[in-house]
Amino acid sequence: MSSIPDQPPSFGDGSPQSTLGYLRKLLANNLDSPIHGNPEPWAGLIEGLTDNFLSSFPAVGSVQWKTEAVQEKAQLVHVALQIVQKTLAQLDELLCGRESLAKKVFGRLLTLAWVLRQWGSIDARKDGVMELSPSSLHELVTQTMLGLLRSLGARNSAQSSDHKPTWKTLRFILLECCTAISGGLNLPFLVFRV
Repeated sequence: MSSIPDQPPSFGDGSPQSTLGYLRKLLANNLDSPIHGNPEPWAGLIEGLTDNFLSSFPAVGSVQWKTEAVQEKAQLVHVALQIVQKTLAQLDELLCGRESLAKKVFGRLLTLAWVLRQWGSIDARKDGVMELSPSSLHELVTQTMLGLLRSLGARNSAQSSDHKPTWKTLRFILLECCTAISGGLNLPFLVFRV
């Protein structure tokens, strides 16, 4: 598939259920094989998902995990993470020439992982049925961060002479993380200069 089917919803303009339905349809129908063509619409989608669903999550103690609003947010985050992961895997050029997008996505994922880690192990069963848990979302965030770093380090990721090689963005992210850790800075609050 070379382009995003239909028009993506304007995030925040539709109901969470309609947005979730669109994202699930996109995930089910368009991300199982390599994506060819213009990566720009996909980069726009990833940026929209990052800004709207991966940028915040309720802090521990502010709400209960099993509330409808938190479960709805967890489902949106879950599907958004799957789309980011699969798009990174299926579209080699996604991050070529998009250093600021790579830094933004990584930074948001890092913060999200930290927030989910604070939730710890919570029994996510509702009426005996297992729902999304903080630990399962945390694992998916971690896998998505690894996919992003692998994508940046892949040898096919920046063959265009018009763009800075993606491995340089990977090096920048890793150096920033190492500097933060060695300086005693808490990683989730790492701010990448764009």
